[in-house]
Amino acid sequence: MSDMTPDNIFCKQTAAALRENEEHFRLLLKDVPVTVALQDRDLRFLWAFNLCTIPPAEIIGKTDRDLFPPETAERLISLKRRVLETGTELHEQLWLTSGGKRLFLDLFLEPWRDAAGGIAGIRIATVDLSTMKSVQEALAQSERNLREKEERLAHALEAGELGSWSLDAQTGQAWRSPQHDRIFGYEKPLPEWTYHRFLEHVLPEDRAEVDRKFGQAISESTEWNFECRICRIDGEIRWIRAQGRPRLNERNETVQMVGLVKDITENKKIEAETLRIKEELERRVLVRTNHLRALTLELTLAEQRERKRLAGVLHDNLQQLLVGVKWGVQDAQRKARDKDFRQSLKQTAALLDEAVLASKSLAVELSPPILHESGLVAAFKWLARWMKEKHDLTVQVVADLEIQPDTEGVCQLLFQSVRELLFNVVKHSQTKAADIAISAVPGQQVEIRVSDRGVGFKAAESQSRSAETGYGLFSIRERLSLLGGRMTIESSPGTGTVVTLLAPLPKPTPLKRTGPERVVQSTEAEQKERKDPGAIPGCGSKIRILVVDDHKIMREGLSRLLQSLPDMEVVGEAPDGKTALDMAKELQPNIVIMDISMPCMNGIEATRCIAVEAPDVRVIGLSMYEEEDQAREMLEAGAVDYFNKAGPAQGLVASIREHHRGSKGEE
Repeated sequence: MSDMTPDNIFCKQTAAALRENEEHFRLLLKDVPVTVALQDRDLRFLWAFNLCTIPPAEIIGKTDRDLFPPETAERLISLKRRVLETGTELHEQLWLTSGGKRLFLDLFLEPWRDAAGGIAGIRIATVDLSTMKSVQEALAQSERNLREKEERLAHALEAGELGSWSLDAQTGQAWRSPQHDRIFGYEKPLPEWTYHRFLEHVLPEDRAEVDRKFGQAISESTEWNFECRICRIDGEIRWIRAQGRPRLNERNETVQMVGLVKDITENKKIEAETLRIKEELERRVLVRTNHLRALTLELTLAEQRERKRLAGVLHDNLQQLLVGVKWGVQDAQRKARDKDFRQSLKQTAALLDEAVLASKSLAVELSPPILHESGLVAAFKWLARWMKEKHDLTVQVVADLEIQPDTEGVCQLLFQSVRELLFNVVKHSQTKAADIAISAVPGQQVEIRVSDRGVGFKAAESQSRSAETGYGLFSIRERLSLLGGRMTIESSPGTGTVVTLLAPLPKPTPLKRTGPERVVQSTEAEQKERKDPGAIPGCGSKIRILVVDDHKIMREGLSRLLQSLPDMEVVGEAPDGKTALDMAKELQPNIVIMDISMPCMNGIEATRCIAVEAPDVRVIGLSMYEEEDQAREMLEAGAVDYFNKAGPAQGLVASIREHHRGSKGEE
């Protein structure tokens, strides 16, 4: 019954309340990183909660040396003895090691006094700040990293002389870096900067465009990029380049523009100098190109002159001598009485014919006279006939303009180029047909397309092919390029080849359309008469003849031949067309034997004039060349017939008699 005394009941109730409060305390601090403990003066634990996750029963009676590593224990003991000795509270944050972990603790120590006021021990409270410390250290490290990046960025901007800025789109207020203000001439940053202050620095002639771009960037939320000139605070004019990007709010409206600005004055100077150097180089290249073009033209003209000179030597000297000798041999053959001697003279005349033919062929290949007298299209038509005769290549020529002879050498270059291309067709294409198309294209240029439907080739082979001849594809391309033209090749195996030449257009004229070519045919009576030139086809006066040729040997030889015939009389000789016209009007001959190629006035023009001023006079053309175009032009000018000097004299004699009879109205 004694246990039920009021004191005992109170004590039990108090103990129960304490246990309950302790349990509540433990539950309250269970998940909180807080440690609470009590030690006596010998620093033995009397009570502890949340100490190193060790059960309280295992802690009671032990010291710090029993629970912690030596270094940690000695540090704690040192702090606690200071509290015992001084009787003052102590608050310190420190790193400790417990349970193999490093902990950052907020440590509170205060004396525990007994009822008499003496120090009976130490009350201990710690808060584990390890997580918070880690977060703080991570944050501090991030801040350090951010500062380092900002410093590096600032250094980079400084090194690149870039100013950074941020502009409030609503207020026009701007944050900027020191370099930004230095670009505008301020050694020290201004207290404030606004968009309007910036515009005041922009030159008036650039200001409206800069402001327009800014308004557009704000309204459309696009980048604000521009270059302009500014006037610095010291009055110096500089160039800047600025780039800005918008920052948007939740309504996708531009609230801020952030960007960079750079002084590009030196860049502009470099650009201007680069442009000046470029223009100077282009000028020098143009001068050099024109010089090369002039040299190319001179080379082409020199080649043309040499070809014409050699052809002229053959035509004006060798061929005339050979024909003169041949006519002398034919005259001697007609007069000879000995049969064997006549046969020998006949063989000699045949050999002379072969020599004349070989000389003519070489002269024409060197420099076709039709190219210099009738133009490029006529020369291509002659070339087509020549390729058919020499190489059995059928060439069709289609043209919508005529190109007159030029003094710049363009026609000569184009002719030789096309001839080389046709040679390539013969050698490589494995076909017997080709086409030449001539047309004018914009830019005062002529386009010539040489095409075939042969085996074709890979375009890369053109380099190797060009090396096979002295006037190959490479030479054609280079010479055309220096003349301001170009050459293109379209070809692949099995598809044929198209080579297009483009060159400056020399003196184009519309192509003269003509009817069918006139073919002078001999009648049966005429053929019989030509076999016997000595026969006199009737009675009457002699045929009065004017011989026109710029070669004295030819004139004299032909005159002797005609003068030896009983029905013919040579009344005069003329060395050129102008003299022939004057003598024809004065002497009124029945027949004029007219050479074509002569100085002062050629035979075609002289014939045209005689047909008008002396219509009763009959003109018979005579030339070393057999070109159908020249024969047609001669006949169109008014000639009644056309002969080749290298042909038999009988045909010329018969034609003289025939047309003399026709002029008299004889049957």
